[in-house]
Amino acid sequence: MIELEATTQVFNPYGGRMAEIPESKIPFPHRARNLYKIQYATSWNQEGNKAVEHYLYLTRELYAYMTPFVSKNPREAFLNCRDLDLGINYQDKKSYFKGMKYGIKYFKNNFYRVDQRVITNVEQLLLALKEMTMMIHRMRKQLGERLELCD
Repeated sequence: MIELEATTQVFNPYGGRMAEIPESKIPFPHRARNLYKIQYATSWNQEGNKAVEHYLYLTRELYAYMTPFVSKNPREAFLNCRDLDLGINYQDKKSYFKGMKYGIKYFKNNFYRVDQRVITNVEQLLLALKEMTMMIHRMRKQLGERLELCD
């Protein structure tokens, strides 16, 4: 057994009816063969880098302790329960490729399908915004011409 001062675990049960839904049916593929989602949480009130390092160390200790009891090859991570080992996304030119590491672990085989859906929706949104901008520009021009007639 391991005792840690500030870390907690929350188990969300899976299986049952969830396991009947095929992985490819919706983006969240973690269904069959997964009994639980385990959330690791640590809270503290101290400030400073030493406190951060200490409490992250405790969280990593618990995470390492659980290794024999969880999925392997790969060990999986879930949205909003971010795996510390995956790091963070930076908003730069390579952020998409950095985010793929997490996206593929979360969406598994659905990643590219979801990715294509997002790209399609963003492209449609950008096209609609372009059309709206052109319409607003025409309306401003017409309004300006009408205001000049009133002078």
